[in-house]
Amino acid sequence: MKRIVFLAIMVSFFNLFSRGQALVNELAELTYFTTENCVYMPFADAQSQTTGVDDYNCFAYFPETVIAEHTGESILTIAFNISNTSEDIINSIKVCVWTDTSNAGTNPAYTQVVEDFVNGWNEITLTTPYELGTEAVFIGYTLNGMGYCVGIEEGVMTTEPNGYGNMIQHSNGFVQRTGSAYTPFGDIAIKATVGTLENLEAELLSIETDSHHTAGMVDIKGRVRNLGITPITSFDVTYALGDETSEVYSVSDVNITTGLDYVFTHNAQADLSTVGAYQLTVTISNINGGDNDANLDNNSLSKTIYSVEEWIKRKNLFELFQAPTNYESAAANNILDDLFYNQNEELATLIKYPMDSPDAGDPYYIEEAGVRKDFYGDILSVPALKINGETHISLIDISVDELNDDVSGAFFKISGNYKLVDSVFNLDVTIKPLYPVEGEVALYAAVLEKETTGNTGSNEQTVFHNIAMKLADNGQGHILSNIVSGQNQSVLLSMDMQSTYVEEMSDTRILVWLQNTATKEVYQSAYIDDIALVKEYNSDAFELYPNPAKSDCYLNKVAQSQVTIYNMLGQLVYSQYCNDNHLRVDLSRFEKGTYIVKVNKDKQIYTKKMVVNN
Repeated sequence: MKRIVFLAIMVSFFNLFSRGQALVNELAELTYFTTENCVYMPFADAQSQTTGVDDYNCFAYFPETVIAEHTGESILTIAFNISNTSEDIINSIKVCVWTDTSNAGTNPAYTQVVEDFVNGWNEITLTTPYELGTEAVFIGYTLNGMGYCVGIEEGVMTTEPNGYGNMIQHSNGFVQRTGSAYTPFGDIAIKATVGTLENLEAELLSIETDSHHTAGMVDIKGRVRNLGITPITSFDVTYALGDETSEVYSVSDVNITTGLDYVFTHNAQADLSTVGAYQLTVTISNINGGDNDANLDNNSLSKTIYSVEEWIKRKNLFELFQAPTNYESAAANNILDDLFYNQNEELATLIKYPMDSPDAGDPYYIEEAGVRKDFYGDILSVPALKINGETHISLIDISVDELNDDVSGAFFKISGNYKLVDSVFNLDVTIKPLYPVEGEVALYAAVLEKETTGNTGSNEQTVFHNIAMKLADNGQGHILSNIVSGQNQSVLLSMDMQSTYVEEMSDTRILVWLQNTATKEVYQSAYIDDIALVKEYNSDAFELYPNPAKSDCYLNKVAQSQVTIYNMLGQLVYSQYCNDNHLRVDLSRFEKGTYIVKVNKDKQIYTKKMVVNN
C-alpha cells in the first residue's frame, strides 16, 4: 500500500450555535498528531447545553484545494483517540466521511461501525476505501450519548489551532472555536491515511505470542492483515529463534478480505525450556501461492520473548506526586482512589507522595518524597503520575479492564512479613528472581497511611488515601546483590515512625517494590499487610498463653476489647467482646495450625501469632 499523507484533524475552543452551519477556517498546513502530545477532554460543557441523548459528529473539514491534490486516491484508514470515563458508556463508534453536513450530518457518504476499540489511539482500516473526487470532505467519527472524553492536543490550551477547520456537530447545531474572546482547549486528535490500494498486499501486523512465559513449550501466534484489493486465501509462516528456523506452516482455506485480520498459530511449538531471553522472528510468505505481494518489507516482525522460572502477573505501581494546594491534585486523587483505593489490589498498588509545592505545599511533606522526585528528574509540577516508573500524562485513559487483560509477567516474586514494635516497623522481605535481570535493582519500602485528614490545603479536599509517611533507607532503596534466577534472597529493613505525621498507627500499611535504578522500570510491587502475614504491634499490650496451645488458651489485659482469631487463609474463626480483663478460648474445634489473634481496644489493634497443636 502506498501511503501518501496523514491528515491530522483538530478542534479548538467551542461555542454552541443554535442552528445552521458555522464558518470553517482554512489553514495552510496539515499538522501531524503524535501519541505523546495527546491528553483528554470531557464534553460536559457542550452536553450540558443540549437535552436528551444526542449523536455527536467530530470531524475536520478539508477544502477542495487540498482534496484536488489527491483526487483518485482513497482514504484507507481513519484513526481516533478517545477514552471512556468511569461510567463506561460507549459501546460503539462510527467512523465517517461526509460531503454534506446538513440535517445534523445524518447522511454521511461513508460509515463504518467500530465496536472493538481501546482507550487511546485506534487506527481503523476502512473495509471499503473511500475514493476522493474533487469535492471537499469532512473526516471523523460519530458517537452517541454521554460517558466519553475526546483526545486533544496537549499544550495548546491557550493558543490558536494548528490544523484545518474542525467542529463537533449535533442536532442543535455546531460546536466550534469562535474567536479570541474564548480560551482554546486544544485540537481534537484524529488521523486519516490517504493512498492507493495495491492489488495484493499482506502485512504481518503483530506477533501475538505473549512476551513472558513459564519455561517450556510455547505457541507461536501472529496476526495478518489484508491491505490489498484481492482477498488473501493462503500464506506460509516460519519463525526463527536465534539461528534455528522452524518448518514451513501453510495456512489455507481462509478468506481475508480488504482491511480484515486473521490470527494464526504455527503448528510447531517453540522450545523455551531454558530460562532466558529469546529473539523471536516471524515471517509470512507465498501469499496466495505466489510472489506477487506488493510490499515484502512488512512481512516480518521480531519480538523478545522472556522464558521465566514462574509466570506471575506484575502488579502495576502507581506513584502520584501531589499536594493539597492545587485543584488538579484533588482531581487526580479522586480518579486514582476510585480505581485503586481498597479495590483492584490484585492489579495495582498506589502510593501518593506529599510534595512541598505549589505555594505552601503539603503539610505532611517528607524528605523522602523529594528524594523520589529527584530520582526521576522530570517531575516539574504536581500532580505528576508515574506508572511502573514511566510518566503518564492523562489519568482519564487508565482502564482497569486493560490492566486486567495485560498479560505482561513479572521478573520477581515478592513476599514477606513485618513486626511493629513500639514505633519501629521491622520488615523481612523475601525476593525470588524469576529471570536473570541485568543492571542495578533496588528494593524500596514505604509506610502508607490509608486515610488522613490533617493534611488539608487550599483545594478543598478533606480526606486523603495511601499517603507516604516514611520510606526505608531514606528513600534511596536497598540495592540487591547476586541476583540469581530461582534463588530466594531475604532483605531486612526497618522504619522508625517517631517524628512522622502518622495520625493512627493502626491505619498504616506497607508497600514494597523492585525497580531498576537506571531505566526506572518497576519490576514488581506488593502490599505487605494481608491478615495471613505476621504483624505484631506492641507485643506487651496483651498476654497470650500457653503458646503453642492445645485444648485451651488464655488472654490477659483484654478488658473492654474485641478479640478475634483468624486462620492463615484470613478466615474469621472466633470473635468475642470482653468486659473482663481475662478470657479463656476453647480450642477443641480448632484445626492444627497457625492463627492470628487480634485485640481491638482503645482505638488500636494489637496482634499476636498463635500455634495450635491439638
